[in-house]
Amino acid sequence: MVVPVGASGSGKSSLVRASLIPRLKRDEKNWLPLRPFRPQDGESPLDALTSAIVGTYEDQDLPCDNTRLCTRVREAAESTPIDSKELLKISRELASAAGGREATVLITVDQAEELLNSESPEPGKKFLQIYLAQSAAQQRLLSPLDLPRCGA
Repeated sequence: MVVPVGASGSGKSSLVRASLIPRLKRDEKNWLPLRPFRPQDGESPLDALTSAIVGTYEDQDLPCDNTRLCTRVREAAESTPIDSKELLKISRELASAAGGREATVLITVDQAEELLNSESPEPGKKFLQIYLAQSAAQQRLLSPLDLPRCGA
């Protein structure tokens, strides 16, 4: 997990959207960035994530069963315990369909503070629970050395 930190208006989102994501997209073998999203872009942060996944399928000109994908994400989040591997499966399917079977799927949550700052924090908590469960289930954790260096 990489968290750009800085004052409001300092350009964190611009840095990620205009610099980091385009750079990673050029390395299709290793990276598949999802469309960046804000937690409040949908009815819930999980809906916003699902829309980002669907949008990435569209960006890749690949077919996607939107209804089934939404059901899978929602069921994984609502299961007890949380199905920590479903989001990873969805990511692997997307990467494989896009031709980058080994690519790391990058989830970019813009304005992540919205997960906890809303009037109803439960949807944000649910998003964080499934995200953290998926991250814990993942075999390979990213380190700063995995990211491309500027000018490389």
